[in-house]
Amino acid sequence: MSFVSIDFVLFITVVFVVFTGVKGRYRLYVLFASSIFFIATYSLSFVVYALLFTTVNFITGIQIKKFAGKKKELIYYTGQVFNIGGLIFFKYINFLIENINYPAQFFLNKQLPLLKIFIPLGISYYTFQGISYLYLIYKAKDRPENDFIHFGIYMLFFPKFLAGPIERHRK
Repeated sequence: MSFVSIDFVLFITVVFVVFTGVKGRYRLYVLFASSIFFIATYSLSFVVYALLFTTVNFITGIQIKKFAGKKKELIYYTGQVFNIGGLIFFKYINFLIENINYPAQFFLNKQLPLLKIFIPLGISYYTFQGISYLYLIYKAKDRPENDFIHFGIYMLFFPKFLAGPIERHRK
């Protein structure tokens, strides 16, 4: 759903009406559900990846806070490998395969097939958001979010999902 379409105008109107019609904590559910719906208009696969990504970062942030020393460091670096590894895999795996295939076709007369994978919508934005979130918790400059819905809005909020800005999660 493009930001400059009639569909988006209808979507944002419905979100605004429902959001103003509910009170308290239910507003968070409206924003979270709206964000998931927005992503789903592109692909259900994107929703699955975005929710998996959000869940892993949510749990990792809580675990970083629970431990100290080497265990804390291991959890932090594992979370960052997940974040950066996902970005590299989805955005650059076929680039890597093409660069392997170029010399391989001359020396081995064989090529690896390119992968037919989707690049999740907004992956760069929420990867960098996840990286900064875990970093701030690891360095004890912030505390982890204990409410998954609130954290989900931080990671997947539809108005900034495609382009940011990247913010601290307490904002």
